[in-house]
Amino acid sequence: MKKNLLSVIALVVAAAALIAACVCVGQLNARIGELETSNAALAEQVQILSARMEEFFIQPAVTGVSDWNLTPVAWSDGSGADVTLTMTPVEYDEGISVRFVVEMEGQPMADIPCRWGGATYTATAGLLAMNGYTYSCVFESPSGTDTQILASPDAPTAPEAVYLADSLSAYCNLLVDSWKFESGTLTITGGYAQVQLPQIGDGAQNAPEAELLLVLNGADLGRCELELAAGEGTGGYEAELTGASFEVPELGEGDLLELWLNAGIGGGTQSVCGAEWYLEEGQLLLMAG
Repeated sequence: MKKNLLSVIALVVAAAALIAACVCVGQLNARIGELETSNAALAEQVQILSARMEEFFIQPAVTGVSDWNLTPVAWSDGSGADVTLTMTPVEYDEGISVRFVVEMEGQPMADIPCRWGGATYTATAGLLAMNGYTYSCVFESPSGTDTQILASPDAPTAPEAVYLADSLSAYCNLLVDSWKFESGTLTITGGYAQVQLPQIGDGAQNAPEAELLLVLNGADLGRCELELAAGEGTGGYEAELTGASFEVPELGEGDLLELWLNAGIGGGTQSVCGAEWYLEEGQLLLMAG
């Protein structure tokens, strides 16, 4: 009987020990799982921190324009021009590519890869004669894209290139401020003549020949040569109208006198009418407008 009791006690102790061992194993497994989860989260944090450290220590490429120039060269027919960009960067980096971009009211007109020549980038865009171009340099590097506007209608730092149509065109103006008509002689006492040659091309170098022409009812009546002097801006010339006189025959009702400016431009002649007179009740009057 005593032996049986001891056996039972031994079994109970063994069972208790086994149960305790199982509990310990379960707790150990749970702890191992917690550690594995914690390690995974820690590894993820380490990766994030490593990426941020790389971003911090890897310096982005230096981009920017140090100096630049836009040079338009007119096409032979005057319908457009080749505009060449010459640009010196703040710093040259082989990992940076540069493009010469031209836009008109937000619409792309040209997108030309720039060539590196050892000291400057260059690119040439062929553009039609229009006004309102925007010129930009676009820098592309592994760290991103940077666009720098060089000239635009809002900041026309290169007006000949921004307003290309105006730069390629020629025109003349004639304004009569004051005059007198005495004893059959018409004398211009105040006003000015203005001639604008193309700002790009061969015509912008020399002062053109110019004259005043008085016309009566469509027939030439008299001429007066003008000596033009350099005015404001490239290719601009002007002259004051003081003392230009013309002999006028007896006029009748319905006769029309016209004063024209003729200027030799680019192998041709540009003309503009600056004043018109008519006779009313025996008085010579300047036509308004």
